[in-house]
Amino acid sequence: MKMASVEALPSSRKQEHLEAEKRRLEEFRKKKQPRKPRKQHLPPKPMFLMLA
Repeated sequence: MKMASVEALPSSRKQEHLEAEKRRLEEFRKKKQPRKPRKQHLPPKPMFLMLA
């Protein structure tokens, strides 16, 4: 689907279009972020501690 060219829109429509694009981009970024912040990678525990 092709989107209307921003240059072809009147200035008020152009502003609405830009704001809509910003909102879409923010939503996209929110969805891409992990739900919970990841913990820093901890080195694996030695096997003998796990078996104790």
